This record gives sequence, C-alpha cells and structure tokens, in this order.
Amino acid sequence: MLKGRGFLHSGVVVIHGVALGEADLKEMKDNSMGLVWSPRSNVELYDATANVVAAKRLGIKMALAPDWSPTGSSGMLDELRYAAVWNYRSKQEDQLFQESELVQMATGVAAELAGLKNSLGTIAPGFYADLLVVKPAAMAYRPSLPLDPNTAVLHTKPADVVLVIVGGIPTYGDLALMAQLLPGKPLEKVTICGIEKALYFGTDMAEGVTPRSWHDTESTLSTALRQLGISLAPLAECN
Repeated sequence: MLKGRGFLHSGVVVIHGVALGEADLKEMKDNSMGLVWSPRSNVELYDATANVVAAKRLGIKMALAPDWSPTGSSGMLDELRYAAVWNYRSKQEDQLFQESELVQMATGVAAELAGLKNSLGTIAPGFYADLLVVKPAAMAYRPSLPLDPNTAVLHTKPADVVLVIVGGIPTYGDLALMAQLLPGKPLEKVTICGIEKALYFGTDMAEGVTPRSWHDTESTLSTALRQLGISLAPLAECN
C-alpha cells in the first residue's frame, strides 16, 4: 500500500515495522526512509519485534520510542531501559547496539527523523536547552560494567531523575534543587516512587496568566476517567 500510493521516499518514517522482511527493509534503505523501534510493546503483544538486526546491517536510521502505556512503557526512560536489557540478552554473538547508539536513537537520530536536527537532539549552541540530569544507575543484572553517561541514562529509574530542564527553564526535579534554582517560584510537590519531587509549569503561560496546577489537571482527568469506569495511571512505573 505504501508503494502503491507513492510513499516510499525520503522523509517517510515507519513506526514499528514488525511485519517487514529484509527485502522490505532494503527498499526502505534504498529510498532513505527511517524506522522507529518500540520493542517493549512489540514483545508484549506479539512476542517478537522489528528485524532491527537487518535494519542495522542495511544502515537504516533508527529511532527508539515507547508505544502506549497499556502494553508499552510509560515513558522514554523505561523504554530505553527495556531496550538495553533486550540488547544485552539478545541472541547475537555480540551486543547488536552499543549503549551510545541506543541513547542516540532516543535523541539525535530521533530529532533527525523528525526533521528537527538543527534544534533538538544534542547539546550545542543555538539548540533548545533541553537537559536531563540523572544519578549514576546501578545495574543488578550486569554489575561489572563500568559506569559512563550512556550507561547511567539507559538504566535510570524514575526516582533517579535529578533535574529536567526544558528550553533552559528547570521544570522538574528534586525538591531542594528546584527550590534553589527557582527561588520564590510556585513549585508543586509530587511523589515519584516514594521520592519527593517538584514541578514548575509557570513558563507555559502568557504574562499575567496564572498557570493551571498539575494537581488541578490530575483531578480533572481523574473525574472524567472515573465516569468511564477507569482510573488515571501513576506518573511512573516504580517496580
């Protein structure tokens, strides 16, 4: 169908691609197309995922992203951790992806496939100052591996996130650090996996407009979902 409608060309990105064989992937490569890999949802639903072995061998640009929370990860960090464990336990003689490659699939490559490589996906002058600060991660299944920034990101759990900066503005992080960075600003306290964190949403509103709090938003969503017999999921997976 993609071929018949003329969609095999540069700029088109296939999400999932679980059913694609090597010949299909070769056509994608020949037409400079990209692939978004979502391993957790694929494995939970189908007990299989995209043929990323062939995709990598062919040189297809691949990004990594979660699918949706009912069968997938609740966020990018959880999907990165799942991909890292899948990569380590895969049946390849050597790991298919280097840890730095997995991080790039969630940052620089993802920005490139989205057409935003000149503003997102790396830390550089002129780019959006979107930054993530995490604690060094402990890897129970592979404790002998030396820690580096890529390893820390791939094995970070929600409670290990120290600070999130969006567009140069601290938006989420440890309560004490957020209070130090944003003195006098209206911070909201949230508890993530037993750890107290802080949110700041004040940057999204026009001057003079009071931002709606997260707790108000959470209450509104919970009320609406309750009418459907369902409840709002937690902000993070803690187990």
